[in-house]
Amino acid sequence: MPGAARIGARAPVYARRSVRWAALLLALVLAPAYAGVPLTVEVHGVNGRLRTNVFAFLSLEQQKDDPRLTEARVRRLFSEAPGQIRKALAPFGYYRPVIRRELLRRDGAWIARFRIEPGPPLRIRRLDIEVLGAGRDDPAFRRLLRELPLHRGEPLVQPRYARAKKLLARLAAVRGYLDARFTRHEIRIDLRRYFADVILRFDTGPRYRFGPITFRQDVLDPSFLRRYLPFHAGRFYSTAKLQELQNALSDSDYFQEVEVQPLRNRARGKAVPITVYLKPRPASKYTAGIGYGTDTGARISLGWARRRIGRRGHHAGVELKVSQIGNSLTGRYVIPLSRPLTDQFVASTGIFNQRTDTSVIHSQNASATVQRVRGLLQENLYLTFRHEQFRVGDQSGDSFLLMPGVAWQYVKKRGEFYSLRGYRLSLDVHGSVRRVGSDATFIESLLKAGTVYPLFGAGRVLLRGELGLAWVPRFSTLPASQRFFAGGARSVRGYTYQSLGPTDAGGRVIGGRYLFVGSIEYEHRVWRRWGLAAFYDAGNALNGFGGKLDRGAGVGIRWHSPIGPIRIDFGWALDLPGAPMRVQFSMGPDL
Repeated sequence: MPGAARIGARAPVYARRSVRWAALLLALVLAPAYAGVPLTVEVHGVNGRLRTNVFAFLSLEQQKDDPRLTEARVRRLFSEAPGQIRKALAPFGYYRPVIRRELLRRDGAWIARFRIEPGPPLRIRRLDIEVLGAGRDDPAFRRLLRELPLHRGEPLVQPRYARAKKLLARLAAVRGYLDARFTRHEIRIDLRRYFADVILRFDTGPRYRFGPITFRQDVLDPSFLRRYLPFHAGRFYSTAKLQELQNALSDSDYFQEVEVQPLRNRARGKAVPITVYLKPRPASKYTAGIGYGTDTGARISLGWARRRIGRRGHHAGVELKVSQIGNSLTGRYVIPLSRPLTDQFVASTGIFNQRTDTSVIHSQNASATVQRVRGLLQENLYLTFRHEQFRVGDQSGDSFLLMPGVAWQYVKKRGEFYSLRGYRLSLDVHGSVRRVGSDATFIESLLKAGTVYPLFGAGRVLLRGELGLAWVPRFSTLPASQRFFAGGARSVRGYTYQSLGPTDAGGRVIGGRYLFVGSIEYEHRVWRRWGLAAFYDAGNALNGFGGKLDRGAGVGIRWHSPIGPIRIDFGWALDLPGAPMRVQFSMGPDL
């Protein structure tokens, strides 16, 4: 019995080894059969959307990489292909295609080749579209009917038909026709006489209005939140207005979750009540930033903000900025006005210190500003009190300035950081009067303009200009912060920061009354977010209109990072002896 036990113990081991070898041999024998038949599908005679749709319908194309594809299945799918091609062409109005096909085998691989002549498109003979209900006399529907992508005599393209239906339904939702529906939607196709009739009946039903609006939150006064409303109870219902309210409250920085919910099931007399559910953000916000620029050197910023002070939407903040050429500490208190998202009153105060190769500035500021936005135009009306101690060249001073001013800015562009087309225009005008809170009299304006437009497909051209004018009876009384300088990574490249301008007897730059800067740059994207640039700049700060403009030219590297453009420029100062080259680094949007 012991011997039998030993023999019985070994038998399963041999059996397992035999099964393992048999399985391996079977896998080696059958592997070529399951490797899949090599197959290429070729389609000729159609392009664009037709070609794309043909490939989408062809089972041969969808299954060509299947490892279980066999010769028998290839032949079966090839026989089914003509019907699939006809189905792919039909939505675009081609019902009489001529299809030539061949199935070839070369070097063990299959080639399925199709040559397609789409034939004449089937055209719309009769187009009968009618809007019924309260929307029948709505000018918006009348305008839409004229603009629908369906026209008598044109080919029947079914995606256009679907788009026409979608446009009608979307307009009904936007305009408040919540019961709108198609009572009839037909395409009648006569293949013998080869034409189509399109019939649509769209019943809008009644037009709804907004009912009572309720805010579900406990941090801000409901009367303040109502300033965000782009509609009022009793106005016609509109999904676009609901989305506008959603965006406005989300952008306000008061709330981290916003849900605007129309209560259709509680509508009374065609008035839909609206409930807005709001989840507030934490009351305090902390920020930090780090950067570098050739003009400023390394820089960091730290900020603290109180999102809500009281229940009327007031907020405040403090920011510290430190760089290699200066630092500042600023505090702000903001009071929202009638349009809280765009219009506000800002009271601010701060200290500012800067030391460059050109000037030394120590100042304390206090200002009151009314900010308004109308479309793409931003307007700031401000009054600034500034105490400034400065030294520039052989001039120094200790001045007090009370400066009223106005600033406008108009920006139109596509894309926050990278734009192929757009422009920016800004103008700032301010001044002071001696003995009216100031010890200097002057009027100053600064106009800046920039534009970008595409060129050569992957390229774009950037134009930039600055024009500054200062009227002052005694230039020596004008503080350094109010004088014009040129040169630097965002001015005339190839020259150091604020190194261009009139000089004193010792050759030190002291700034000028006028500023003239112009720049042209071509940038070509070479790989993903990377590009190369070539530029030419000219400009100077002057005391008259007949002065010389210094020129700079060079090449640069561009990286359009997720946080904005980063530029490295190699600029040659063409009007300095030997035209020295300077590497300059900058960050920030182009417009």
